[in-house]
Amino acid sequence: MVKKKIILLTGSTGFLGKSVLNELSKDYNVIQTLRDKKKINKNKNEIYFDLNNLKSYNSILKLRKINYIIHLASKIGWSGEKLSDMFQANVLATGFLAQVARNHNAKIIFSSAALLHGTNKVKINPNTKLSLDNPYMETKYLAEKLITSSEVKYCILRIAGIFGLNGPNHLGINKTINQAIKKEMPNLGQNLQGKRNYIYVNDAAKLIKDVIKRDICGIHLMAGSNSNTIKDMVIKTYEVFYPESKIKFDKSKFNKSQIIKHSNKLQKTRSFIDSLKDMKNRQNL
Repeated sequence: MVKKKIILLTGSTGFLGKSVLNELSKDYNVIQTLRDKKKINKNKNEIYFDLNNLKSYNSILKLRKINYIIHLASKIGWSGEKLSDMFQANVLATGFLAQVARNHNAKIIFSSAALLHGTNKVKINPNTKLSLDNPYMETKYLAEKLITSSEVKYCILRIAGIFGLNGPNHLGINKTINQAIKKEMPNLGQNLQGKRNYIYVNDAAKLIKDVIKRDICGIHLMAGSNSNTIKDMVIKTYEVFYPESKIKFDKSKFNKSQIIKHSNKLQKTRSFIDSLKDMKNRQNL
């Protein structure tokens, strides 16, 4: 019997991490890291690892074999955090994991951000110059540099906004999805005509699995395969989750779009409406 490859997964309890864990668990031996010691189940493949607690790093150093490291955990910085607030968690911890990958001759897959190319860029493709608009993006870039200079095998995924069931509200469409499910009317902003190509969380998880399966390396942009106006996304969301609702839209000026070119090395993703239908089916399970 062929032994399953061993994956160390950080951020397994997060929004994307839960989907990745679900996608990989059948085919791989997944070791999850948890930052709360009290929540670790000794009967499961879980170890203690807190990005900000150097003592917790010993748990990873004790592991005998790792084939892949999928690093999703990070300290989020959308609330005015300084670079120094996130440096240990986002930069130094990533450097540590890159060294671990090197010691195990393992491949590291790192979740970075498409917004490294600029939060106000209308079109983002592999040739778009980097524009580190905030300290959070700076930490992501520094983490990337540690990986690329560590002489390990790697795949860095610069990911667009991720949406799905119970998604974080800092992405407006997740807030809209949550409101529609609760049968609440949406809080509409002014940027309804701008286009986006966010990626569905379950598609993102499948793509990460595919990176392992097809041994994809390098730096790749990951986004939805098609774009929609924000207004159209709101309409479709309510058609699926709250069809009896009647949404009134005020006239809004056209605001900037942001379209991220999905890497041609990665498989295409589902349309926004098909993603919503999948969410509805999962909600009813």
